[in-house]
Order: sequence, then C-alpha cells, then structure tokens
Amino acid sequence: MVEILKAANKAIEESKAFIMVTILGVEGSFPQKIGTKMLIFNDRSTVGSIGGGSLEAQAIDFALSYWGFKEAIIQKFVLVQDEQNIAEVQLLFEPFSPPNRLYIFGAGHVGSSVAKLSEFTGFKTILIDDRKELLQGINIPNVEKKYVTSLDDFDTDLFDESTLVLISTRSHSTDFLVLSKVINSKAGYIGLLGSKKKKENFFKKLKEKGISEKELLRINVPVGLDIGAKTAKEIAVSIIAQMIKWKYSNN
Repeated sequence: MVEILKAANKAIEESKAFIMVTILGVEGSFPQKIGTKMLIFNDRSTVGSIGGGSLEAQAIDFALSYWGFKEAIIQKFVLVQDEQNIAEVQLLFEPFSPPNRLYIFGAGHVGSSVAKLSEFTGFKTILIDDRKELLQGINIPNVEKKYVTSLDDFDTDLFDESTLVLISTRSHSTDFLVLSKVINSKAGYIGLLGSKKKKENFFKKLKEKGISEKELLRINVPVGLDIGAKTAKEIAVSIIAQMIKWKYSNN
C-alpha cells in the first residue's frame, strides 16, 4: 500500500493522470484480498498488482478504453481456469487527473495578476519571462517562475490538449514570437492579450506563415470574457473566468 501511495503522490506532483484500481469483492477462488490496489497509466505501465495474469490484462484494457472519464466505475470480471476454478472479481476504477497546466508568457502587471488568481483557482502555473529581475521580485506561492534568455526558448512537447497558454509579453514582437510557436503545439487554450487591431495584424502574418483559419480560431484575442475590465487585476479576473469556462466545457 505504501508503494502505491508514494507512486500516486509522485504522479500528481508530475501532473501525470492515472487510474487507481481496487478489488471490491471476490466470489470463488482468487489469491488477492479485497482492498488490493494497482495504478494504471496511459502507456499501460502499472504500479502494484491485483493478481497478474488475465485479470490484470483485462483491467488495463478496460481502464484504457475509458481513459478520460471523470467518475469512478465498478466493473465485474469473470476468470475461468477450468470448470472447478471460476472466480468473479469486482473492481473499482477511480480516475485521477492532474490540474491543468497554465503557461504564462510575460510577468508584467497582467501576467503576474493572472498568476496570482490561477494559483488560487487551482491551475498548475508556470510564469515565464526573459527579465530576471522582474521574476525575482514576484513572490506567488506554488507558482513556478522560469527565466529564459529568449521567450521562444520553450518545449512545445510539454503542451497537450489540457494545457492553457497566456501570451502577455512586453511587446508585440515578442508576443508574435511566442504565438508563432504555440500555434503549432497541442495546447488546448491559447490566450493573447491585445486589441482587435492587434488580432487583425497577427492573423494576417500567421496566414502568411501558412496557418489555417481553423487553427486561428484556437486563439482567444482579445483574451478574457467581456466584463468591461479596465485595470490589470480586472483584466486578470476576466481571463481566469474565460479559462475556467474553457476548462469545464472541455471536460
């Protein structure tokens, strides 16, 4: 059990989704006890064991076929060794999904305000900037601060469909630098701080780079819900509200 809990905690820290399988009931001859647990990851790797063999293979197949579900599921499996050895095992499948990761490019007034709210609302937040002194002056618990020498120095392979990105750097040129790379990633939500005029200018440039209309629709600009926000903190509220809306509409 300790091994299972340590592995589960590690997965949560690393933002890795997993399914915990627990034996709820057994009828017939079966070696494992009620309460035995196993973790299943989406690459078919496991931690712990609920008995190995046919049951474990069936459990992994079942878990992966339902990957992404939000509620716990109870399923029965029948194991037939021969006419005298038949067992029915009831398993509980509990999904554990890590918090959505939010990458904020730009630690200025809006970016840092969004980071404060995103931490409060449960996003796993990474605040990125090429201004070391600015980052050092920001103290937000549980928000990772990452200094880069160039704002396009990031790995898009880290982004998946559950990833959110906010682009709010110090200039149009650095905004476009980041956006040009992010648009080719799997990021589920892309927000760009700016006006309608900025949107027209950026979209024209992206089209010239071969980005399709469908891909352009992924970009939320002007970012945030239209609540009449004026100050950096108010804009941050509108942005987080839009992100929360996206999060639950995509779950």
